[in-house]
Formats: sequence, C-alpha cells, structure tokens
Amino acid sequence: ATAHVRCRPASGWLACRVGTRYITGGMCEEDMEIWDSAGHLVAQSRQLTLLQ
Repeated sequence: ATAHVRCRPASGWLACRVGTRYITGGMCEEDMEIWDSAGHLVAQSRQLTLLQ
C-alpha cells in the first residue's frame, strides 16, 4: 500500500471516497481520497488486494 499525506485537514468533517477501476487475475487496485471540510484533498492511498 502507498499513502500520500498532502496537508493538515481543516477543522470539521472529512469525506472519503474509495473505489477501484480494475479487477483482473483475482486482484484489484483500491484507490482512496480523503477530503476536508474546506474542499482540500488531504490524503490519497492505493492498495493492491487479492480477491477471494
């Protein structure tokens, strides 16, 4: 897994979006974005996972 912290979040809520674009060979890439209450991208991550 890889994670990138881009900035300190503003006070308030955090919104997360998780998704995948590719599922092949029993594996998938999961991408995640975390946004703060001011609309700034706070962090991103990517993980390769095995589907069972």
